[in-house]
Order: sequence, then structure tokens, then C-alpha cells
Amino acid sequence: ISKQDMDQYEAIRVLSDIKEDPRSTGDEIARAEMRLEEINNSMTDVSEAALLSRMNWWTAEYGLIGDIKQPKIFGAGILSSVGEAKSCLSDKVKKIPLSVDCVNFAYDITEKQPQLFVAQDFSHLSEVLENLSVRLSYKRGGLYGLERARGAQTVNTVQLNSGLQISGILKNFILSNRPANEPIYLQFDGASQLAINYVEMPGQGVKRHPQGFSSPLGFLRNHHRCLSTYKPADLSNLALNKGERARLQFESGVLVEGVLKDWVYRDETLVLLTWTACQVTLDGKVLFDPAWGEYDMAVGSTVTSVFGGPADRTSFGETEDFANKRVPVRSITASEKERHTFYRDVRELREMGASTVQSPFHIKWHELSQRFLSDSGCPWLIGLELAELGYKMKLTDTVMASLIQRLERLAHQSESTGQCIHDGLRLTRQNP
Repeated sequence: ISKQDMDQYEAIRVLSDIKEDPRSTGDEIARAEMRLEEINNSMTDVSEAALLSRMNWWTAEYGLIGDIKQPKIFGAGILSSVGEAKSCLSDKVKKIPLSVDCVNFAYDITEKQPQLFVAQDFSHLSEVLENLSVRLSYKRGGLYGLERARGAQTVNTVQLNSGLQISGILKNFILSNRPANEPIYLQFDGASQLAINYVEMPGQGVKRHPQGFSSPLGFLRNHHRCLSTYKPADLSNLALNKGERARLQFESGVLVEGVLKDWVYRDETLVLLTWTACQVTLDGKVLFDPAWGEYDMAVGSTVTSVFGGPADRTSFGETEDFANKRVPVRSITASEKERHTFYRDVRELREMGASTVQSPFHIKWHELSQRFLSDSGCPWLIGLELAELGYKMKLTDTVMASLIQRLERLAHQSESTGQCIHDGLRLTRQNP
């Protein structure tokens, strides 16, 4: 996830909170909308988090499945909206065969979708998801993953072929000339962490690396295997002995010189060298100065994976994240309380269960129906529920007739409401 994503989310959250807050003014809403529009217009890149969000939207939320000419709905977002569930199957909404290219389509959660994507079946859906997966940094690693992490400007983790995981904000990386575009030096800014298998290494957390972390990558000059494969005897042959001055010349030209203090192995793999009085240079440029303290050098030659967040989230501590904000609860008016009581009474009637005429259920149904008919502002849904219960009782008296007539009149007052009322009446008549 990128800093731009977080800024956009924060603007959306602020706008949502302001609209939900009953104390908000029109000017406050307008300013929040303007802020969101500014951020949307300033977005320069689509992050992998945004790509995953789009894939989730076009499948789990708004996915269709089956024959593209007669698809079925499986997306939870469509299923939760009766109106959109009906309209999405019409010819007004373009149907596109699902492929990984669906992530190139942005979406607006406040509008009906102009197109939807149709998976052939769930096996095809799984195939498309896997096609997206192999394109992401956590599987690709390398230069692609590093560029994604640097562009994000958030805490990410770079994993080396040795298994060492470096977490922090990737500020920069240096590329080699021969071979071209191979990462040879990593530079992290701010709090950083070293971990193995998602567990922080002892003494290698943000307290030791509060200002950042840097390290060379690649093979040593005139050597043809990764330093991580070297055993203690191999290190000794390189004149790398604890407590003694030593130098490492990398194939890239990076030079590490200092006193070797310690080394760390994990599962017989060398993952870390710690130096004192250490200087790191490249073509005469100082990359690490002895005055900065001890130098922990990551061991690895390639970047195998890059993924969001710290490797050991618990040990790393809080990162910049989406802040929670409690929106004041709106006070319920007296008329709303009365409506809630009415809904509760209908629920209790339903749970009572229909029986014979002149039963407590029958008497209560007439009482509530008369109450609905006498209140011109009563919500149509209450009337529809009462009509449903009346159909179950096979009632045909004047009260039932008046109830249906009232619902029919309400249906003509609003197209969207009318559709819901007509659908509700049709279902209750079909399934009394």
C-alpha cells in the first residue's frame, strides 16, 4: 500500500465521517469533497494494494459467473442491493469475460457500475486470481519489487535469497552497470527491522535501527557463490575473523572495511555480519561512516520478495496506519422511536405465528393494520410486512383490501420504492 493510497483513504474517511455527523455543515462537507477531489487528481500511480482492491471489487463484491449472455450473481456487493442485483443483469450493463485485465478498471462505490466481469466458473476465477498473484512484488521480488516499495513511501519488507527480511521505508537503491540494472545497495530510512521467518532477530529491531539501515547485495569479487553459503572456515579463508580488521570487495565495486565483530547464522545460512569502525564506499563515495556506529551488514545476493508492512509486525510496533475515529451517535427523535416500536410490534406479531380467525394473532394483525392505514407517514415496509402476514392468513376482508390499495398508491409515488413494493407483493402472493 502506498502513501497516496493512505492519503486517499483518509480523505474518504473524513468525508464519510463528516456526512455521518449530524452536527456537520454544508461548508464542511464541501471542503471535504474538494479535498478528496484534489487527492484523486494528484494520484500518479496505481499501487498493488489498489490492484488487489479492484480485483476484489470485480469478483468478490461485483462478480458474475456462468454464461456471459445469462450470467448468475455471486458478488456479495450486488447481492446486498436488490435494485442493482436486478439492473446489473440487464443489457444496460456491459458484460466482459473475466481476466486479469479487470484490474485496469477503476470503480466508484457511489455509482452503479457501467460494466461487470463474468467468470466462466470458479475454477476460471481461481486461475485469474493466480495470474494476478504471479505479477505481484511478493512473488516477483527483484528490481520490480524494489521500485514498487520505493514508490510506496511506506513501511515494506525486502526479503533476500538468504532468508533475511529487512523492513522499513525503502528510500533508495543503487544499481550496477555490469550486469545492468542489478540492485547492489539498499538504503532504508527511519525505523528499520531485521527478521528471519517473520520473527525479529534478537537485538535487530527499531531500537537498534531508529534512523535507517543500509547494506550491499551481490557476490564478492572473484567469487561465484553467495556469501550466505560460506561456513566459518570459508570466512577464515577470506581473512574474516572475529575481532580482526578485514575488508570485503564486492563485484559491484562496493568496499566494506572495518573490524569484524560478529556473524549470525540461521539454519547454517550466513545472514548477518556486524562490524565496528567500519566504512562502506562505492567509487569513492561514502555509504556508511565509522562515526555512525556499528554496521550491520545483511548477507544476500538477490531480492526474492518484496511485500507490504514489517516482517514482524508485533515487534516493529505501530506504523502509519488508518486512524480510527468515533463519530458522534445521532440522537433518535421521538417519531423515530415510535417507528422503531411499530417495527418491533410487527416482529412480535410474526413470531406469534398465525392460527385461526379471532385468535390473538388475528386481532393483533387488524390492530396494527388499522394503525398503519391511519398514519399517512408510516414507512411502506411496515405495510408490506403486514400484507405478507395477511396473505399467510388468507385474509380477504376490507382491511386487507385497504392495505393493498395503500401500498399500490405508495408504489406510484416513487419508481425505486414502487419496484420494491411490487416485488414484495409479488413474492408474498407466490409464497403465501
